[in-house]
Amino acid sequence: MIITISRQFGSSGRKLAKILAEKLGYSYYDKEILQEIAKQSSLDETYVEKILNTPQTFLYSTGCTLSYSLMHKHTSDIFSIQQKIFNTLAEKGNAIFVGRGAEVLLNNYNPFKIFVYSTLDKRLQRVLENAKPTENTNPKVMLKKIKNIDKARIKTCSLLGFKWGRKENYDLCVSTEKICPEDLADILCDYIKKLKTE
Repeated sequence: MIITISRQFGSSGRKLAKILAEKLGYSYYDKEILQEIAKQSSLDETYVEKILNTPQTFLYSTGCTLSYSLMHKHTSDIFSIQQKIFNTLAEKGNAIFVGRGAEVLLNNYNPFKIFVYSTLDKRLQRVLENAKPTENTNPKVMLKKIKNIDKARIKTCSLLGFKWGRKENYDLCVSTEKICPEDLADILCDYIKKLKTE
């Protein structure tokens, strides 16, 4: 069974996915995909992440500067490599994929699509709690970061013909507002096991 987990930034969706994968005994793919893309493309991992988080580079192909043209070429290469990596990993069976448009790119595998969300206040609280020592923890700055990351995810899926965050596009939408990822993972684990037996 292939499970994709999309999440609002700060909703603890990544943490939930990791715990759920451990409980189910499934493979877990997130940053590993980014690392493999960097390896196969011979590009810096930070640069690859920037490309994947800047989907508007898809939109322009003419009248560009040399550096922008190069970025556009890299974008095409990176998304092509990503699709191949997704397919290779999905062929291995039972796995959870986090973000990166997996709910669209793995559609041929009939994935169970989960969307994780929470209120903006709760997300801000979590982002501030988990901020790195070098990050600006001004609440206004963090709110802007949350909104910008969500916008980038919306754009990426939109370019793939998918409306990110729309409940009708997922098999299950779960809120982490009033429950911790560990307890929610227990509930989802039972839910998924029941699905597999029906």
